[in-house]
Amino acid sequence: MQPKTNRTRPDRIILFEIGTIIALLFVNYMLNFQYSVAPAEPPQTQDDPYAEKPYVMTPFIEPKVIVEPKPLKSEIIEASIFDPIALIKQVDDLFNTPDQIMAPPSFTPPGPIAPFVVKERIDSSLIVHDFPDQMPEYPGGEGELIKYIVSHFDIPDPLFELGIDVKLDVEFVIDQSGEVSDFKILNCSRPGFGLEGEAKRVYTKMPKWKPGTNHGNQVKVRLHQPIKIQIN
Repeated sequence: MQPKTNRTRPDRIILFEIGTIIALLFVNYMLNFQYSVAPAEPPQTQDDPYAEKPYVMTPFIEPKVIVEPKPLKSEIIEASIFDPIALIKQVDDLFNTPDQIMAPPSFTPPGPIAPFVVKERIDSSLIVHDFPDQMPEYPGGEGELIKYIVSHFDIPDPLFELGIDVKLDVEFVIDQSGEVSDFKILNCSRPGFGLEGEAKRVYTKMPKWKPGTNHGNQVKVRLHQPIKIQIN
């Protein structure tokens, strides 16, 4: 009698190995399936501007305020009414040139010529100057003039008896030749003592002066001189 062999055991081992392999393949498949699957994305529409573009964060820029210019105020201008008829009338008047009769020029014959008045020419030698370019000079100067008057003036005796002082203001002219002329007494503090005549004698007999000049010509010059007589 042959011994019994267990045939079902090897079959179970083979099946177990096959099942293990299938399980490993399934696990491997599941693992690969999880890594390859991407997360679901929201549906994209055609109106979305960022549908196919990545979103980039940019810094905030404050918008510029645009000041719009104020509209210009429209001024109401009265329209001038154009009258074409008036323009036509003006053009017509240009060609309407009536003949004008011009009077002949009048000619007045010259009348008698009025006489010319010729002023008398003034003789320059008669003009007496008060402020010429160059004043007359006594020979030797003012000091010699005082010496001459003191030495030649004779004081009347009544003045010595009274013992009073006398003032005289005289005026005279030095002509072109240096002579003294036109002597006058302008003022005398003690008239009637003969001082006027004595002063005239002294001045009319004094030496010739150096004449005064004006514009290079010798002229007559009027001079004023005070005289004071003191009785000690």
